[in-house]
Amino acid sequence: PTYGVILGCGLISFPQPQNNHNAGNKQITAGASRLMRILIPESAYSIWILRCKRVIHGTNNSENTIKKRWISAIDRRLQLDRVLARNLKTMTKVKYTWSDIIHDSSQPPSNNWATNLEVLVDIWLPRPLQTEATR
Repeated sequence: PTYGVILGCGLISFPQPQNNHNAGNKQITAGASRLMRILIPESAYSIWILRCKRVIHGTNNSENTIKKRWISAIDRRLQLDRVLARNLKTMTKVKYTWSDIIHDSSQPPSNNWATNLEVLVDIWLPRPLQTEATR
C-alpha cells in the first residue's frame, strides 16, 4: 500500500454489489471493510516498530520472528474485539469481521467462536494447567 492508503485506511470500504441488495451481503462487505481497516494500520505499526528497532538498536529479526509478531498483534486485536463485543449488534459486527479468517483445519468454526478460546490461523491460546482444585 502507498502512504495515502495507510494514512486514509480508516475510510476504506468495499463497494456494495450492484445487482444484489441482500442484507447478508452488505454485512459481509462491511465485515471485510472493517477487517481491512484493522489489518492495514496494525501492519504499518508493526513495520514501523521493527524498523525503529533495527535502526536504533541495530537488531535484525528473522522472517519467522516477524511473522510471529504480526500474528500476535492481529490476535491481540481479535481478543480486544471479542472482549468489547457486549451486545448482539456488536457481536454480529465482530463475527462478520473475523469469521472468514478464524478456522481450525480439522473442523469449521462453531457458532459461538467468539466465546471460545480459539484464535487466528490455527493458533490456540495457552490454557491453564488443570490441578485438582480446578477440576
